[in-house]
Amino acid sequence: MIGIEADIQSLRLSGGVQSGPVTYPEFAPAFFSISSAASADWLFTARPRLGFALDHWLFYVTGGLAVTRQSAECAFADFEGAVEYATLARTRLGYAVGGGVEVALGKNWSAKAEYLFVDFPPSSTPSRWRSGAEWPASASSRH
Repeated sequence: MIGIEADIQSLRLSGGVQSGPVTYPEFAPAFFSISSAASADWLFTARPRLGFALDHWLFYVTGGLAVTRQSAECAFADFEGAVEYATLARTRLGYAVGGGVEVALGKNWSAKAEYLFVDFPPSSTPSRWRSGAEWPASASSRH
């Protein structure tokens, strides 16, 4: 069996972390803190399916294009008031691979269980000082 499948999903994935205050090595009591957050609201995939049927069951593998919109924020602050931050929000292309099983429940109905692994390449953006000046370092995200 050969086929094609496309779907769009509402994700509402979000998460963040904050560390600090962390003492600078060799410079106590000087400290800094770092925070980051990332989110994605939707995922679109378009991919072929290749499989075989056995009675009312279909076993298949799949793989193809994945697209999402990711947002991320990172910030650094230290004890002297220096603040550096970076934000990114962009649509990203990646890939999806997986497999599954589908069973016919009647003439026009079926149920399936599927595992899908999705990956997107790293993304980076320049960071900025609180004043708005660009800093050559970059914030990077891989989701």
